[in-house]
Amino acid sequence: MASRLKCAVQHIHGRIRVDENWFLSVPNSFAFVPLIQNLQVSKEKQIFQAFKNSIKPEFDAFSQKLDSRRLEQGSNPGEKIGNFHYTTDLSFPYQITRKNLQSLSEEIVFSLDEIPDLKKLSQSLRASIGVPIIRLSDDESKVCAIIDTNSNDRPSLWVKDIAKKKIIVIRK
Repeated sequence: MASRLKCAVQHIHGRIRVDENWFLSVPNSFAFVPLIQNLQVSKEKQIFQAFKNSIKPEFDAFSQKLDSRRLEQGSNPGEKIGNFHYTTDLSFPYQITRKNLQSLSEEIVFSLDEIPDLKKLSQSLRASIGVPIIRLSDDESKVCAIIDTNSNDRPSLWVKDIAKKKIIVIRK
C-alpha cells in the first residue's frame, strides 16, 4: 500500500500533487482497470435507476396515455382519442376529420378553408402556402394551426374552439 501511495503522491516545487491515475504507473496495474471500470458502470447504473424511479409515476402515466392512442394497424394513419378517431389530410385543403367509433359518423373538425385570411386569397395563392402545422389539444377542445399565410417566414397562429366552432387569431 505504501508503494501505491508513493506513486500517487508527488512533491513538486513544495506542493503536493495527487495523481488520480497512479495505478497505471504501477507494474501489473492493468489488473485494476476492469475493477475501476466496473465501479464506474455500476455507479452510472445506480444513478440512472434512481432517476428512473423518481420519474416512474409520470412516465407510466405518459406511456399509458400514449398506448391508449395507438392504433392496431402497422402505420399510424391517425390518432384515437376517447370515442373518436382523428385523421389529418396532408394535401390542400389541410384538414382534420374525426370519426365516431360507435356511430361511425364522420365530420370535419378543422380545415384551412375556415380561416378568414385564407378565404380572401386567390386559389393560386392558397395553393402556394407551405405545409401548415396542425395539432389537436389533448382534451379535444381546440385545434391549433401555424400557417405562413404571407409567405414571409412569419407564421400566424390560429386556434379553433371545436365546441363553439369559432376561430381565434393568436398572432398575425
